[in-house]
Amino acid sequence: MAIIVTKPEIAHSSIRTKVNELLYCLQVDAQRNKAIEELLIEKDNAIRELYKFSFGTRSYEEGVPGSRSDPFYHVVNIIALKEWYEKRINRYRLKHERFHTILEHLPFGDKETLIRAFCTTLEVDEKDVKEVIRKHLKYIESVYKKYERDALKRSMELSDDIEGPSEVIVPKADEEKRKKRLAKIRKTLR
Repeated sequence: MAIIVTKPEIAHSSIRTKVNELLYCLQVDAQRNKAIEELLIEKDNAIRELYKFSFGTRSYEEGVPGSRSDPFYHVVNIIALKEWYEKRINRYRLKHERFHTILEHLPFGDKETLIRAFCTTLEVDEKDVKEVIRKHLKYIESVYKKYERDALKRSMELSDDIEGPSEVIVPKADEEKRKKRLAKIRKTLR
């Protein structure tokens, strides 16, 4: 026997999927502050470990560029590691700010539910959290989409800085259609 799925059930299941995805995203974003603290400790330990090199030791690779006895090798590694950690920490900060942006626009009761669920060790019923997300689904989705657009814009600017502005190539068929439309508009305006 086949199961017939009607449209309201499909819509309901897609909403359930969106709520579950947002539940996960909110949980991850809320916990980014703790991850930042762990990253800062990890960064300090990793950089301290890289500073533990000695110029006085001899190596069979001495004088070979890029060898472990080359001081330039150590300096480049330290700088690269610092930059990597800073980028990662900044990404985590943006995600944690996104969580707080969402909280700022929620009513007090809903805000309290999300804070208790994601930022404390208190137990909260998952149904309550999902109900809050379901109630504010459009707003939460819009915040995530805004941050995605901003991230895309930043990556495009970075890409333009590195490679230069990219040319927009208009296919000939589209250009011909555009010229015809412009001609029609000009005729109507005369």
